[in-house]
Amino acid sequence: MRNYKITQARKIRIVEIAENSGNIRNTARKFKVQPSQIRQWRKNIQEIRIQAETSPGKLTLNHGPKLENSNLEDVVYQWVIDQRKAELAFLRKILSTKHYLLTPRFVMTMLGS
Repeated sequence: MRNYKITQARKIRIVEIAENSGNIRNTARKFKVQPSQIRQWRKNIQEIRIQAETSPGKLTLNHGPKLENSNLEDVVYQWVIDQRKAELAFLRKILSTKHYLLTPRFVMTMLGS
């Protein structure tokens, strides 16, 4: 229905309009979104409000996958810094492979544990 992303502040406003009018379907039509989206936003309104205050530019509530090992991020970050200092170019695929090779599950598999 629409061809753009909706900010958290706009989601809050749409939910408020839907609640005040009492008609989700008409509100959805007016803002060119699905009624199920408004119901989902209404269900998560507290989290959307918090995120609108803390990260106004963020468009989704998705926080991404949980870290398996927080130290792993530091190791990969340092590797990237070292690569850049050495003026070595690398592709995203190389970075993904390096990250994968350092994951605990991969290391355990290679050690036979």
